[in-house]
Amino acid sequence: MQTHAKSGIFKPKNILSLSIVHVDCDPTFFSQAVKHSTWRHAMAEESNAVLKNDTWELVPQTPSMNVVGC
Repeated sequence: MQTHAKSGIFKPKNILSLSIVHVDCDPTFFSQAVKHSTWRHAMAEESNAVLKNDTWELVPQTPSMNVVGC
């Protein structure tokens, strides 16, 4: 049986550079996200979609409600 290895075909190795100083990643807090225009835009789009699709409505909190933050 002919395999890639026997044919001399190898997948290139990914070598990570240790000189990377900063890696962009998803923010984990609102305070981080609000600092970047891309995330502010994404949050606005999400809020507008929720309102447009009428998937929730804002109601006043009552003492009997068990409010869970997210």
